[in-house]
Amino acid sequence: MYYRKKNSQFMQPWTPDLDMSGVSVSEADVAAGSPKEGDMIAYNADNPDDRWLVAKAFFEANYEPAEQTEKALGNTDANGAKKNVKDIVFWGNGDLFKLISKASSQSEGWMKSTKAMETPFGVVVQVTTQQRNPDGSYAVAEALTFIPGAKVQEEKDGDGTVVARAIA
Repeated sequence: MYYRKKNSQFMQPWTPDLDMSGVSVSEADVAAGSPKEGDMIAYNADNPDDRWLVAKAFFEANYEPAEQTEKALGNTDANGAKKNVKDIVFWGNGDLFKLISKASSQSEGWMKSTKAMETPFGVVVQVTTQQRNPDGSYAVAEALTFIPGAKVQEEKDGDGTVVARAIA
């Protein structure tokens, strides 16, 4: 069975002065003379103490440099997301939840939003907070609640464009 990595991998080139204590090195790599120039040390993004050697030949055959992509925190609807996220795929209605409010900072790496989904019996409200971690990953917290009998009210400008929403 074959597997594809889901995320990018942080690696550091091996150098003779690198502290190798705690770095996993296979017997086959040791037999081949590793660690040696061209080898890389891989880090587990969830546990920086979890490190292992990636031999030069394996590294060159399986890895290429990748830039860490910035998350598009400013999207407000499916149409905007399509423009900002080149590989986005939707199944169903990408605007099932309507944006009520949103604040974000690309430079600081955070986003807070409130979205609402109207049903015949009330409104489901979702609040989301995302914060970029020092390693570039994101921490996400979400909560859902149901407000019986509520409706989503839209405020439109003279052209009919929605400029604000509220839960009433």
